[in-house]
Amino acid sequence: MNPEGIETDGTLLRRGDIHNLCIRNKFAGGVEVVYDVNRGMDTGVTLGLAGRRALAEVAYRVEVEAGGKAYVLASGLDEVTARGVATEVGKVLNLAVPVRAFTHPA
Repeated sequence: MNPEGIETDGTLLRRGDIHNLCIRNKFAGGVEVVYDVNRGMDTGVTLGLAGRRALAEVAYRVEVEAGGKAYVLASGLDEVTARGVATEVGKVLNLAVPVRAFTHPA
């Protein structure tokens, strides 16, 4: 990465071609476990929801979009680290596009 653009997987994304810088997490969002003592809840369901919540904490990724395609720059991040990476990418490239955050894929 340099002020001219980003090279990822052998593809050079020129700064002028980048139209979006995103933070995504398809596992984040309002997952709330409600237990009804009269109906009960399978242990597997409870464990699955708890696992999803734990995964959501480190499932952030930073992407740039150029030419109608999204390119992942970093993944497996917590939210603070993802925001930091996106901020630094924006600074180095001097991007005029805002960083957008999504809690699930667009």
